[in-house]
Amino acid sequence: MPFLLGVVVLLLLLWAMKAFAKADPKQAAQWWGQSDKYRFSEFEMDVRVGGQWSCSGTSKTMGTNISVHGEFLEIDPPRRLSYTWTSSWMPTVTQVLWELEAQSGGTLLKLTHTGFAGNADQTKAHTIGWSLVLGWLQAFAEKGETADKRN
Repeated sequence: MPFLLGVVVLLLLLWAMKAFAKADPKQAAQWWGQSDKYRFSEFEMDVRVGGQWSCSGTSKTMGTNISVHGEFLEIDPPRRLSYTWTSSWMPTVTQVLWELEAQSGGTLLKLTHTGFAGNADQTKAHTIGWSLVLGWLQAFAEKGETADKRN
């Protein structure tokens, strides 16, 4: 289900893609997470098609260290960003696709995460997770809010 969030989404995703293009993992580590949920504190990115990326951190809810890694499949700012996603809690290769389309008065963002092979629990958990991520990114871009400032 696409999110119609207006102009702010375009600005956020342009910012995010710019961060990817600069391969600045320090920025992602500043905003990606919340101490009472989970937090990725280390990112590595080789931002090019075929390049590898990884992140690691801790999860309060899982009570353990967590990690995710993958490969960049498509980088087409500001329209598309696609990469594989394999996590320590679900070692299945899935795919994430960010699509942006200019709309009258704003931008349509469609975030698609596929490859759950009928695993409804993981589909639901990742849907909730991506909602959190978009909120964290927005708070960082608009207010400079970092993961350290969140509960």
